[in-house]
Amino acid sequence: MIAFHVSHVPRRSPWTTVGVGIIVLAATGCGRRPALVREAYRGEDLVAAESLLHRRPAPDVDIFGYPVDHLDRRVLLRLLADAEYDSIETILAARWQAVQGDIREEGRLYHTFEAFGRGLPDLGPRLNAWIQQRPTSGHAHLAKAYYMLARAQESRGAATSFRTPRNQMQNMGQFVELAFREAQAGMVRLPDHLIGYQVLLSALGLYGSTAEGYDDLVAYALSAHPTSFLLRRTIMHSLTPRWGGSYPEMAAFAEDAAQYADRNPRLRALADFANADQARTRRFDRDYDGAVGLLHTLGDGGYEYGIALDAADIYIAKGEYLTALGFVGIAEAQLPQGRSMLESKGKALLWAAHLLPPPLRDSAFALSIETFSLLQELSPPQVDATAWLAFARTHRAECGERPAPCSFE
Repeated sequence: MIAFHVSHVPRRSPWTTVGVGIIVLAATGCGRRPALVREAYRGEDLVAAESLLHRRPAPDVDIFGYPVDHLDRRVLLRLLADAEYDSIETILAARWQAVQGDIREEGRLYHTFEAFGRGLPDLGPRLNAWIQQRPTSGHAHLAKAYYMLARAQESRGAATSFRTPRNQMQNMGQFVELAFREAQAGMVRLPDHLIGYQVLLSALGLYGSTAEGYDDLVAYALSAHPTSFLLRRTIMHSLTPRWGGSYPEMAAFAEDAAQYADRNPRLRALADFANADQARTRRFDRDYDGAVGLLHTLGDGGYEYGIALDAADIYIAKGEYLTALGFVGIAEAQLPQGRSMLESKGKALLWAAHLLPPPLRDSAFALSIETFSLLQELSPPQVDATAWLAFARTHRAECGERPAPCSFE
């Protein structure tokens, strides 16, 4: 049992004490098994492929009217490596100030802190050095909290609780406690900071929605930020059946959020999360047609980033790579350097390349390699970007000028 005390975090009203119980189920990811080889692309497929492979600048706003973030996360990591703390603080402070003026700016704030969500060995000492140099910096503590959350998630893994070794659960608990501590330290200096709440909800959510005190934490976070899609999406994840919730609970939560949709249009997407989760389950069971059928029942919420990637992964599994790339594009327009998006994009491009004639094939392989290279720079160790990168380079060389389809069985 891990005890988490937040009673001395300043807010409009006192915090309560939250206890954490261990009840965990985790979603499994999309495996590396390639879909079956299809016939080579011809006619309209070639026209579609040429359009999808054409480079386009990221839009300034996404389908929900959110500002799209054009900041390269690698810039932040280089600034941290060079101990350019003033520059980092300026960026983070400006983005937090923007969120306080318009909640639709929360996506850019989230994207910025995601740069620190990598469990790499060199990142921890660099964050420690930042805190040592700037002990009163709330942003430094929140960045380290995000890092510790990533370490907790990586320690936990994606297996179900009864298949997760005890030592992994213990390691996760240690990192969760550190994430709590750093988030609390950050919120002492930056009360009600959105990222602080996101870390707390995500960390406690690793034990499921039935964890002791989780409901109290949800109520407290939403009292501070009722219109936040970021927080509500984090909570919604914990309400899925695999984490101790249910689809009726998800529907009720989405209905409650709808009252704020005029102020934050992305909240409408929450109504589709239950069906999207069922589609994801069908994909894991390899019922791809059933998964597609559920996606067709989505309402007017639009294809939110995660739902768009679910659709992309379903179509990758079906072998419909160009359709998958279309959904990847929807996700990419919302979060241009999202790690899950980069992984799905690289895979869809890689498999599509085998079905294209040589001129377009090389473009697809090149984009796949570029995508996996970026993923390698931005991802935590458990994302096997290095292997995918080597795989793409090998297949590019093997396919060469051979006629399509170039088999990848």
